[in-house]
Amino acid sequence: MRNITDVLARYLSDINLPSVSIIDVIEIILISFFVYQFMVWIKFTRAYTLLKGLLVIGAFLIIAYIFKMNTILWIVSRLAGALITAIVVIFQPELRKVIEQLGQKKNHGINYSV
Repeated sequence: MRNITDVLARYLSDINLPSVSIIDVIEIILISFFVYQFMVWIKFTRAYTLLKGLLVIGAFLIIAYIFKMNTILWIVSRLAGALITAIVVIFQPELRKVIEQLGQKKNHGINYSV
């Protein structure tokens, strides 16, 4: 039994795991909560269809990056600023509604209906 413990201790001593503090755990919980709330919110809006389209475009760009399709990546890099502006304009009604709901004092929860 002592030999097994020595072997495990030797192999486990070579593993460098990052230290995790309570702040890291809280940060992970907060990010998870906000991503979940965003997903629930987006599901009940017209923006859901647009988001699916953006995910398809994102998958296409990932494939272009993996296969080193330089022309496509160059075009996207030149259009990045305009694309971000376009996304804000497209999602403007939904973003405005969420900001209004966050600003209401009577609203203790977010109403996800459109």
